Amino acid sequence: MTEISGSGWPELSVLWRRQWPECPPLAYELKNVYADRWVRFHSLPDSQRYPDDESEYAILLYRHNTVLDEFFTGQRVHIVTATYGAGEETVGISAAGDRLKAAHSDWLSRHPRGL
Repeated sequence: MTEISGSGWPELSVLWRRQWPECPPLAYELKNVYADRWVRFHSLPDSQRYPDDESEYAILLYRHNTVLDEFFTGQRVHIVTATYGAGEETVGISAAGDRLKAAHSDWLSRHPRGL
């Protein structure tokens, strides 16, 4: 994993290495390396993993924000998400997720050249 040049998040890299030194920020690895800290919230009916439409995305966002408010009210929180692809050709989550694109900042890349 390489920090993206100019990401503006060097403190996040330091924090990550302090909290989870044995694993990069990849959910499929975290749940194995730190099984004692792993939790999954099923936020859609029947353990559905991904929203199918805007109304389900709104439900998912509301429920995740509710959990975050319960655990972290008044604290700074970093939300780490993943995208897959190259440049602008990444796999998006929804139109609502795309609207949030302007508010995010790239942090790490798994690409060998940091792309």
